[in-house]
Amino acid sequence: MKGTVELIKHKNILKRQGFLLASIILIATVFITKVIGMIYRIPLAHILGGSGMAYFSSAYSIFMPVYAIAVSGIPPAVARLTAEQCAVGNYRNARRLRSAAMTFFFLMGLIASLLLIFCARPICDYVIAEPLSRLSVAAVAPCIAIGAIAAVERGYAEGMRNMIPTAVSEIIEAVVKLAAGLGLAFLAAKKADADMAAHSMVFGVHCSNAEEAKAAALPVIAAASVLGVTLSNLCGCAYLWLSRKIAGDGITDDMLMMSQQHTPKRVMLKSLTELAMPFALASVITTLSGVIDLMTINRCLEHAFSLDPAYSLKKFASAVLELSEGEKLSSFIYGSYSGLALTVFGIVPSLTAMFGRSIFPSVSAACATKNKAALSSSVNTVLTLALFIALPCGIGVSVFSEEILRLLFAGRTNEIAVCVNALSVLGLASIPVSLCAPSFMIFQAAGMQREPIKITLIGSIIKLAANILLVSRPRLGITGAGMATLICYMAMLAMCLNGLRRLCGQDPVHARPVLSMLMCSMLSIEGAMLMYILMSEIASLRVSLIISIFFSVNIYILSSQLLSVLPKTKAKLKKSSKSS
Repeated sequence: MKGTVELIKHKNILKRQGFLLASIILIATVFITKVIGMIYRIPLAHILGGSGMAYFSSAYSIFMPVYAIAVSGIPPAVARLTAEQCAVGNYRNARRLRSAAMTFFFLMGLIASLLLIFCARPICDYVIAEPLSRLSVAAVAPCIAIGAIAAVERGYAEGMRNMIPTAVSEIIEAVVKLAAGLGLAFLAAKKADADMAAHSMVFGVHCSNAEEAKAAALPVIAAASVLGVTLSNLCGCAYLWLSRKIAGDGITDDMLMMSQQHTPKRVMLKSLTELAMPFALASVITTLSGVIDLMTINRCLEHAFSLDPAYSLKKFASAVLELSEGEKLSSFIYGSYSGLALTVFGIVPSLTAMFGRSIFPSVSAACATKNKAALSSSVNTVLTLALFIALPCGIGVSVFSEEILRLLFAGRTNEIAVCVNALSVLGLASIPVSLCAPSFMIFQAAGMQREPIKITLIGSIIKLAANILLVSRPRLGITGAGMATLICYMAMLAMCLNGLRRLCGQDPVHARPVLSMLMCSMLSIEGAMLMYILMSEIASLRVSLIISIFFSVNIYILSSQLLSVLPKTKAKLKKSSKSS
């Protein structure tokens, strides 16, 4: 009797936390980690500059596909199987599942980490043509093994309907990355300066002047910052392990006594790997854009320079003067693009991605009950909300690209000059990206896991072709990479909308609210431009831009109310919540 009461109490706790708190916890976590991530990237760009950010970004672009295939499928697979075992009262199997997954996936992650370390040199030398990135690749490689342990712990906690360990560990990782990443980079830079002043040596390399010292120091400084990321993952993993050891997993001795079923570990591992692979494959596909940029931009830029060297030299004259001996102009441009432009570009989609995660339960419930009306309402709600944020933000980033870069990366004049036009294009590209991300979550919630894979594969092919065609043109250069991203995601959005139309049986978004939001966005940006022109005569860039943004937001909200955009959105939210 006591065991039955414990079981009922435990199931009620899981249900309450899952349905009332999960969305709030996830949204708050994403917001906090994104803010901390921005705070981390801005000073890092100041420390590393364009060339140093190229080493940093190259390491991440190599690391992410390996991490995706080895780790990204673990949390959802472990969470789903853990939840299934708990749902039928097989708590002993749930714990055995965690134990088996921990051993197996840690060994797989360790092998992947060692392979990446040993292959860092040939990959950097021959695949991406960025030899000085190998230290950063080696520094980030242990994250795969560490991430495998953390992924199992997170998946197990989520399967028990406990999102707090995942949320807290991700925030810990973000904070430690900020402190350790910047701290180690700063210490490495200080040591390089001290060694140069004392011995004319920088990390074992003899340097005759400041330019040579900078060229020798940047790869090590970038690797030091990446090592801070590895330490942050280690701290997050340590928290997950300690929290489970101290607080437990919610399974009591009475629950264990009631669950007598014993499933062999090899059977559970087979189910885990079969379930994890589709998630891993989908995650790998989403990293292809970064890999394509990494493998094509430098080579295409070099080709563009060779086609019209006089124009290229004139266009990048100030950047060339900043380069140290041994630094490549193409690496400086790629680092400026990835470190500055792509950092700003990622802000808007990160905001709308939260809607996709929060709408997941509603879409799953509507599909399970075959309620087309509730499904269409949920899809329309999330896309309308995403577009409501993405349209003014994307257009604003496009129009104020230079001002935003000067505000965030003050002092990096050459890097800003290199990538400002690319960011203007990327600002527009952030609009379709902001709709694609929640669309992919809807497909996954509806059981259409292959749809995002197919769409992203086709989009990657378009991205590859567009990069080669556009970046290789001397008059476009790195701006062509932004244009390729815009073309790629416009095509992907068209495919997403077509897939959602088939899923819902009607158009996922309606023309009238879209046109209304577009009109409101254009009106608000016009107001921001006029306000910025007036304020720039009497105030600093920071004050002028902040006041202009505030003025623009108020115009957007007021005009949205006048055109009945917001009331309709609220009505749909209420309808969606009731039907789900």
